[in-house]
Amino acid sequence: MSAFKTAEIIFFLVALTLGGCTRRDLPDNLNSLSLGQDSKQASPARIALAQPIDISGFTAGQLQNLRSESLKQSQDVLAAEYHSWEPLFSRLDPAKPWVTISGFQYYGLDKLCGAGDSLESLTLLNPLMLLSPRFLGLSRAVPNFEWNPERVHEESIKQPDFPLYPKPMRLEWNAKEATATLSYDLTAYLAKVNPLLKSSIAPADIFFSLSGYNAIDFNLRYIYLNPGEALNMKLGYVPPGPVELVDLVVSRPLAKGHAACNASMLPAPELRRFSLTALPAELHAALWKTAPASKESPPDMRFILVFQ
Repeated sequence: MSAFKTAEIIFFLVALTLGGCTRRDLPDNLNSLSLGQDSKQASPARIALAQPIDISGFTAGQLQNLRSESLKQSQDVLAAEYHSWEPLFSRLDPAKPWVTISGFQYYGLDKLCGAGDSLESLTLLNPLMLLSPRFLGLSRAVPNFEWNPERVHEESIKQPDFPLYPKPMRLEWNAKEATATLSYDLTAYLAKVNPLLKSSIAPADIFFSLSGYNAIDFNLRYIYLNPGEALNMKLGYVPPGPVELVDLVVSRPLAKGHAACNASMLPAPELRRFSLTALPAELHAALWKTAPASKESPPDMRFILVFQ
């Protein structure tokens, strides 16, 4: 079985899939972004990114409060006051643990959930990170990403400078152009992590999925990823036109014999397979509030992922 197929199966378990969630199932959302020539943002700016935390035991209301607090420093990109949208967290269970970064990156499936910084918190605490990559090709979800036990142990991963996972470098927001750019320095990450692995990871080994519930929370519910605009990127499945974003945050057993955990749902098939062929790389997403007539329809916003 290929490394990619193995990763896809494991991620299917990790993502806690729920089926049948579509636009008609979800109530209206009051949130929207201030975009275009009438935007309130005076000039393009960098959005401060929050660090992941342990959100064990947090209720839906507490998580929404954290999101509201994080947006207070970016009021100029909002069209109106941010409101909690009940469906986003209605299916999580605060009594259940979350998938942790250490579980996803170090321990693997048998110790995926528990105490420690929650994998989902990086996305939850950064609502303007509209599309969030999950780097399966840089995690224990693939057999060739294996830590060297002679160099890495449980205490190692607790050190603040340990390269446990690829961190976002910056999020740049240009409201007047209705464009945001999220950047990662994967070249620097590989230089740090490869000496700690049993075998080196090359840029062409990196693949990821995309979580889109932050976009949904701002009423950007439809997406198209244009392969013609991508740089050094292979899209696993290219639909003929825009598709609906469907992922939310849920609680469900990971697999037979495993307890339930909180995590994001499996994204739509069009958002599950993105493979780098080299670095630097780019992926361009067009986002719409309502279903567009075609992929050529002017988007309400563009979100660009840059991998250096």
